[in-house]
Amino acid sequence: MTPTTVGAVGISVRQFDSVPSGAAPEPGLFHALDALMQRAYRANSFLNQIHWYTTTLPSSIIVAEDNGRLVGAGCCIAYTDAGFGWIGLIATEPGDERRGIGQLVTERTVEFLAAHGCAAVLDASAAGAPLYERMGFHDAGITRVLSLPPAPAAGSSPESPHDVADIAELDRRAFGVDRAPLLRVILDQSPRRAAVTRDHNGNATGFVIVRGDTIGPLVAAADDALAALVGDARAIGAAVGVAQRIAVPPGTPHLDALFAHGFEPMRELRHMRLGIDTLPGSARTYIGRASLGVG
Repeated sequence: MTPTTVGAVGISVRQFDSVPSGAAPEPGLFHALDALMQRAYRANSFLNQIHWYTTTLPSSIIVAEDNGRLVGAGCCIAYTDAGFGWIGLIATEPGDERRGIGQLVTERTVEFLAAHGCAAVLDASAAGAPLYERMGFHDAGITRVLSLPPAPAAGSSPESPHDVADIAELDRRAFGVDRAPLLRVILDQSPRRAAVTRDHNGNATGFVIVRGDTIGPLVAAADDALAALVGDARAIGAAVGVAQRIAVPPGTPHLDALFAHGFEPMRELRHMRLGIDTLPGSARTYIGRASLGVG
C-alpha cells in the first residue's frame, strides 16, 4: 500500500491501496481504524472487514488525519469487470463531525473507483444520505436490515462448501461479478460457518456464510433452498446466542418469505448510486449482502 497525501479543510488524507499480502501499511493502523469505526458506528469490531479491503484487488482504504490524529476513514472495492464499485465504512470520529471529513473521504473513494473505470454504489444511513445527495448520488431503492431472534437450532449440522469454487459461480450469477478472491478471504475468516444446498444431481443451489451475528452473503435459487439455508444459518449461529442480522438488497421478492422464517425489520438504508443506473446480477437469487461495505 502506497500512501498519498492532500490537504483540504485542514485535514490530510492518505490512501492505502490493496496488496496481495494484506499486510497493514503501518503498525497499529488496522486497530486504530477498527477503534474509530466502533466509536462512529457504535458496533463491534470491523477488523475482519477492514482486512477484506487489503487483500481483494483493486480496493483501497482512505484515512483522514488532523495533525496526525485519526479523524475519519472509508473503504472501497472496485468490481472492474462490471464497471462499478462499492463504498463502505465511511466513519468520522465523534466530535469531529460537520468538518467536511466524510465528504473528503468519500470523494477520494469515488476518485479511486473512477480511476479503475467504476461507478460508485453504497448504502446510506439517514444521517449520511444528504451528503451523498449533494455529491450527485441518486436513490435506487431501499436496503433492509433484518434481525433474526436467537432460537435453538434444529436438525443436523449443515453441509459446508467443499471449496470456494463450489459457491463462486452461484455468487457470480447472483451478484453479477466474480468475487472468488473475496469469498475465499471471508471463508478463511469463518471456518465451518458456511452452508450449501444441492439438487438431486449434487449441483449447488444456494449457500450462506455466517460471521458471528451477521448472515451473508446468502444466495438461493429456489424457495426450498432459502428455507434450508435459513435453518442452516440458525444452526451455525446457535452457539453465538445473539440475534443475527442480514442486509437484504432492494428489489428482492423474498421479503415475505424471510418474515415467515422469523426475520424482523431492524432498519432501512437508502441504496444510492453515482454514474450507474442498473447493476448486474439477480435480485431473485441474491438475498443477503456480504456486507454493507462490499455489496
